[in-house]
Amino acid sequence: MDIKKVWLFTKRWLRKLIMAFMLGFANVINQETKTIDDTSFKTEQPEK
Repeated sequence: MDIKKVWLFTKRWLRKLIMAFMLGFANVINQETKTIDDTSFKTEQPEK
């Protein structure tokens, strides 16, 4: 019975860890694409 509890807690902890890692990785990719988009669409404004 004790081993089943340990396994259950381990599975929950691993699931949370993997979800947090995937969300963080997706956030990094999102930030990189924003910076790439920003640099490709920038145009210089002429001074008046």
